[in-house]
Amino acid sequence: MKNKKKSSPSIKIVLIVVAVILIVVLVLLWASAPCCEDITKDGKPIAKVCGEAEFIASYELSNNEITVINNGNVPIYAFEARIYSEGRIDTQELIPKNIETGEEINLVQGTSGNISIDIGDATKIKLTPILIGNSGEREVKYTCHSHPGVELEI
Repeated sequence: MKNKKKSSPSIKIVLIVVAVILIVVLVLLWASAPCCEDITKDGKPIAKVCGEAEFIASYELSNNEITVINNGNVPIYAFEARIYSEGRIDTQELIPKNIETGEEINLVQGTSGNISIDIGDATKIKLTPILIGNSGEREVKYTCHSHPGVELEI
């Protein structure tokens, strides 16, 4: 008869832990890899163009509207609104409308628009610009999360 040695349980546990760590590292590397083409605007990375987006905003309580004015040199397609209420934060995409006609518009340099919003019991709203860029042949929306945005106290 052959004398077979058995591996100790602690070695098996160490091997399992190492295998799990390797799998986690591989999944994290895969997830952090760029998944799609870079988004550009006017030939520049859109994240850099976000820094050129400038706007002012004011809230009118009587008609639940936000008036926004683009005083930068980048057209703004829409805004991500973070609505802060007691104990929660809601997020909405808001597209500005022409003040006179009510049609949806892109805010180009020097133009203004209105955004209708139901604030409920909100105490604060933060607006972040959304731009339109290009990814290959497609136009895509890009939210400028690195932009400081504009906060409106209600």
